[in-house]
Amino acid sequence: MPRSNIEIGLQRGARASLLLCAASSLTTRLLGPSWKTLAATTVATLSVGFALSRPQCRTVDSIAAAHALFVFLVTSVVLSRWDALTTLFAIFTATHVLLSIGEYFQGNQVLSRWNQGLFRYIGGFITFFGTKLKSAKQVRQWWLRTPAVILAGVPFFMAISALATWNMMQELPYADWPWFRGVVREQRLRARSWTSWRYRAPAYVHSPITKGFQGRIRLLKLRPRWPLGEIRCELVEADMGTTSCPDYEAISYHWGPGKPTEPIYIDGKVFHVSPTVLAALYQLSSYHQTRHLWIDSICINQRDTDEKGSQITLMRDIYRHARGVTVWLDGIPEPWEARKMLAGLWHEIKFGTTQSVTAMLRMYSEQWRDSGWDQLCAVFCHPWFFRIWVIQEVSSAVDPEAVTILTSTTTLNWSNMVFVADSLNSLPLNIAMQTTVVAPEALKLPLGLLHAVFMGYLGTADPQSASRRLPALLGMVESYGATEPLDFVYALLGLLDPEDPVHGWLKPDYSKSVEDVFATVARGLIMTLDQGKSCNEVLSYAGIGYTNKLGAGLPSWAPDLTSQGTRAGTWTYQQHFNRPSHACQFNASGGSALDVFFPSPKVMRMRGIRFDRIAHVGPMLKYIEHYGPEVDEVTSTADMLINHFRSRILVLSKAQRPYPTGQNLQDVFWRSCVGDTQFVRPAPDSLGTACRVWEVMMMRYLSTEAAQGNRIAVEALEKLQDVMQGLHGDEEETGVGVVLQLLELITSNMAVTKDELMRTAMEWNGARMMCCAGRVLCVTEDGWVTFCPPETLVGDVVCVFHGVGTPFLLRQSSDTDSVTMELVGEAYVHGAMDGEGACRSEPEVFTIV
Repeated sequence: MPRSNIEIGLQRGARASLLLCAASSLTTRLLGPSWKTLAATTVATLSVGFALSRPQCRTVDSIAAAHALFVFLVTSVVLSRWDALTTLFAIFTATHVLLSIGEYFQGNQVLSRWNQGLFRYIGGFITFFGTKLKSAKQVRQWWLRTPAVILAGVPFFMAISALATWNMMQELPYADWPWFRGVVREQRLRARSWTSWRYRAPAYVHSPITKGFQGRIRLLKLRPRWPLGEIRCELVEADMGTTSCPDYEAISYHWGPGKPTEPIYIDGKVFHVSPTVLAALYQLSSYHQTRHLWIDSICINQRDTDEKGSQITLMRDIYRHARGVTVWLDGIPEPWEARKMLAGLWHEIKFGTTQSVTAMLRMYSEQWRDSGWDQLCAVFCHPWFFRIWVIQEVSSAVDPEAVTILTSTTTLNWSNMVFVADSLNSLPLNIAMQTTVVAPEALKLPLGLLHAVFMGYLGTADPQSASRRLPALLGMVESYGATEPLDFVYALLGLLDPEDPVHGWLKPDYSKSVEDVFATVARGLIMTLDQGKSCNEVLSYAGIGYTNKLGAGLPSWAPDLTSQGTRAGTWTYQQHFNRPSHACQFNASGGSALDVFFPSPKVMRMRGIRFDRIAHVGPMLKYIEHYGPEVDEVTSTADMLINHFRSRILVLSKAQRPYPTGQNLQDVFWRSCVGDTQFVRPAPDSLGTACRVWEVMMMRYLSTEAAQGNRIAVEALEKLQDVMQGLHGDEEETGVGVVLQLLELITSNMAVTKDELMRTAMEWNGARMMCCAGRVLCVTEDGWVTFCPPETLVGDVVCVFHGVGTPFLLRQSSDTDSVTMELVGEAYVHGAMDGEGACRSEPEVFTIV
């Protein structure tokens, strides 16, 4: 039962109850008090007949009649002597209970929501008023914004006035008449149902798209509207890419968690959209001309999975053929300030110096935050930048200049935003960004900037480039989000080259389970593309060594794409040993050929060798973002540094001596932390110095905090003192003081500035992300140093699969026979990444489930 029918019935019932009250009062006055009961019964019967006689569906009429009788009984009989607030609460409660019952019997709601309906309704009135007020505030013309806000508040103030003047009305003539109270109560009910009071038309239902032309789509024809009038439009079909197709704009926006509660007119019928879509339509509608738009939540029947799948395959062409792409960002505070800040940064980056840009960033972020800095941060932290569908929507635009960022009061240039984001992400400005001050809600700023750069890059990248292959895209979109788990795959299909073989075996189909689709993707990529490299890429995202949201239904060798980016609160999947800078250099299998096959859809068999077994597992090495905004900087720095030195001690105490590479164990540790590479192999010795600088600068920070009385810093230094007593080897170090002396030595013997030291430390910080951040350092039974997934256990087997560039961990299955194993995840083994261990044992076939 559509919600609009329920609301229409309730509104009709409210009017019927008004007539009921009026007729009751009239008959009582004419016939006398003795006839009151008979009159009420007679009028109630007439009211039911009146409601049922309307030419509308029986559901609506039944709701109208029931609500009319209930409101009449509550207001005129049971609560005739109650105070106004109690009466209003009773009417609202009755209305919402009927709405909740209707939702429950619709079949799309659960009983728990019905039980919570009463509590949701208590705050519903204020929520409704806030939504309307928000839409009114987003009217573009300033001279219309004030009356819009006033009119949006009319129902609210009408109800407040009715309550405030209740005592006064008690003294008026005929104040005891039921019809008088009925008028007041009807106005209060209108305050709740203002949006649907006039909507007596049936709900809009999508008609199937006409068969025939492959590129046939729906377009939303947005009609001109009166100031502050309703949104009226119609859905028309068009053959995309033909001369008969009208020019249209494609809308990109963030869906958000909100339900479609705001009504618009489509072909004279009611259709409910989300508040975000309603605000965008008001902003885009004109007073004098018609516009054609494509907006997915309206132009695609979201309830038809077949249509949804077929239209998704056309989305790349839809945005490519559009006259322009309009990005709607709602909720940006003072967007004109963000625009001024963006323009200032663009000009300073373009024509200024690194020092002038750095000074500007520090000045605005520390002193004048409310003059554009906080507003620009809010733009790049908007949820739109973290929605996976927007990648395709923006990058498919025929020209980056055709992309417009639309806010409530101004527009932003997309190309300028990408330019500024790219500059702030690059050296040396990214070092200045590390020291800027941002609001707590803007902690996602670095990631938002990175997403803007990524989307801008894809918009100009060659469709046949490696960055547009599905395995590469799966790695690059790991920090995005999606409402539907299947969107993590289907949202990327439009970014692939039209001739990509993936299109042959993967079609959008929302009727399939998430587990089956993810397994199909993994199996298809392993078997149909450049097998050795693709297998390495796919398996690097998989494994039970990371938290799996989908559970046992997904094979361990298939990536859980819903868990990319932040697994159990850590960005573990932002580091892979098979990144382009690594994959072209690692060759753990020694050039052997890939040998893999699938005896069943969820079982994989691979040939390889057992290299070793995990004997010791260290603490997880984290990056600063692993801790989240709820952990203060001192705590996160202390934890990060303590775990760093504990891992160093594990290497010094458990790794084999001499190490097979001939390096001392101090070098083995830092080289393992970066995968022994920084775009060249082996990694330059300067990274070892950068590691030391990073250590001592972190210690200096804790020492400074401890000197200022920070209890956490004092305790951290005491723990570090205990931990560092275990350091030994070729370079003896005992105690924090010795390491702090290293900093004094560096600064006294070298003409270096604080910024240069910070740059060196940041060099190490960036290099360690390539390998160790989000993983644990382990030592095998034979003393090999490895970096493994965070949930690695003692006894896990280190294997080298034929034809695969990096080692992997396997674990004996606990719920099946002893033959099958589960994939734990990808690993780095220092000194065995170039085929040194490819012949340590006889090859065997591993059955992985």
